[in-house]
Amino acid sequence: MPKRDRMLGPVQIVLLHLIDTNVSRYGQALRDSVAVLFGEHISVAQVYIALNRLQERGLVIEGMSEPTKRKGQPRKMYLISPEGVEALDVYRKVAAHILAVNESAR
Repeated sequence: MPKRDRMLGPVQIVLLHLIDTNVSRYGQALRDSVAVLFGEHISVAQVYIALNRLQERGLVIEGMSEPTKRKGQPRKMYLISPEGVEALDVYRKVAAHILAVNESAR
C-alpha cells in the first residue's frame, strides 16, 4: 500500500485539527497542545516526525511567520493544505459517526 493511502495516526489527526482550528501553528506549541489533549508527555521528535509525514503526503505545508518582536526572526509555521482539509473532514465524519452510534447504544 503506498504511503499516501495509509490511514493517519492519532497524533497526525490531532495535529491537523490543531493547525486547522488555529490553536497553534508552531512546533513547540503544537507539542504542548497534543500533550494536553492526550494527557501525557509527547516528545518534540514525535511531533516533528508526524508533521514531516503530513508534509510528505501533502496535507500540511510549511510557511514562515512575520518576524517576531522578541528576536526579529521569522518562525517556521505549519498550515493545512486543501488536501489536509479534505482528509480531516473524513476523520471528523468518522468520529461523529462513532459518537452517534455510541450515544444510541446507551
